[in-house]
Amino acid sequence: MSTKVEKEPDEKLGGFLFVFDSLDLKNEYIRRTAVKPLYDYFQTLVYEVAWRFCGQDKNCLRNQGLVARWSMLNNIPSLIEEPEKWSELIKQIHKMRERVEHNDNYFPDKIALEDLRKRIPEFTEWFLTVGRKYYEKTKAISFVERYLNLSDWYIRQADWIIHQYGDKPPYIMETNIEEQEYNTIKPLRENLCTRLSEIHTLEDIKKEDLDNLVDLIKETERIDARETAFVYFKVCPKCGSKIVETQRSIYDYEEPIAVVYRVGCEKCDFELNSETFDV
Repeated sequence: MSTKVEKEPDEKLGGFLFVFDSLDLKNEYIRRTAVKPLYDYFQTLVYEVAWRFCGQDKNCLRNQGLVARWSMLNNIPSLIEEPEKWSELIKQIHKMRERVEHNDNYFPDKIALEDLRKRIPEFTEWFLTVGRKYYEKTKAISFVERYLNLSDWYIRQADWIIHQYGDKPPYIMETNIEEQEYNTIKPLRENLCTRLSEIHTLEDIKKEDLDNLVDLIKETERIDARETAFVYFKVCPKCGSKIVETQRSIYDYEEPIAVVYRVGCEKCDFELNSETFDV
């Protein structure tokens, strides 16, 4: 039985660029293909920096696309001091990839592809530098700072869950016990929020503070794992219906001017992705 060995990051990144550089961009059909190695380069680089230097969860990152991975790092203010400088670049390659995937008549511009390729070395150097700086900084961080940062992170995770599912336990909470545990998320979140402004030294942290944080981590991670599994099998974690891909055209004077692409539940408002592309 053969064992699949995961390639080293440098080998993968170099491989993506080698493929792109070997393509003939004069051919409009090859230009559609050329978007893939560029997108894979950015997605892989963000993944590697996020977990190696910034403490992000590898399994969670694997289930996210490029924009979602980048957004997770944007939530760390001390890491990305000027996110707008590179966010447009991330959005550009993401949008180009989505258009290729969902519009058979879209052919990327040769100059736009070449410009993305030219910007890779500068982006890579900058991104690795800020990632390593963040890693060095967090190695010396105090216990209190770690507690506050972790609390803030999971408060935002709880906010997203509450926004996504509301007060009613979602479909993925299958038993009465799990429904009761879901209902603890909001009070745990509120307790942590209240205490954050009151904690300044190690002596300020009480046992209940640690218990609340541990419980919130446990519940948010449980929901995230369940959601990932259900989405993989195209089952809506909110209501149990099917997750489907849909497209609808937007018309102006009977002429199509844009296409709305959506991946989400066929019955409720649970949505994984929604993009609007000009025709």
